[in-house]
Amino acid sequence: QSGGVNFTSATRAGFIATATTMMVPFISVVLGIPVSSRVWVSSAVVMLGTAVIVYAKGAEEEAEDGSLDHIMYGDMLTLLGSFFWAICLLRLSRYAAEFPYGPLVIMRSVFIAFFMGIWWVCDEANTAAEARRNGDAHEAWPWLRSGHTCVLILFMGIGPGYACA
Repeated sequence: QSGGVNFTSATRAGFIATATTMMVPFISVVLGIPVSSRVWVSSAVVMLGTAVIVYAKGAEEEAEDGSLDHIMYGDMLTLLGSFFWAICLLRLSRYAAEFPYGPLVIMRSVFIAFFMGIWWVCDEANTAAEARRNGDAHEAWPWLRSGHTCVLILFMGIGPGYACA
């Protein structure tokens, strides 16, 4: 999915990434897992909404030569990423049923925090090095100045995982 953003807009890639929601029931049926009618209806609504929103703007994003090839390539990469993410979700859901719920949620949060921490350290080192090369001042945590941003980061880091739990 990240590779697709290089060839299409972030907005289109974000909407196309919602295709994971549609793919999970289809792949479930192929694997012999029953899917309720409520899930099918929800998936159809997501599919219709995604198609309307994403492709309504296609004409606005034509390349200089008038083609949409660059958009379609990025869209297909993003869609392919969604497919593999759907496979990952199905496999994880099969294994997750074997573990106690509480420790699983806690371990998931610990691993997410760990890998995001590594990502942040690498990004911070790169940003600081670039600032030094350009002779600019570098502030490590500019978002700390905004209470609103801190609350949003805290919610995104903790809220969704525990709300769904």
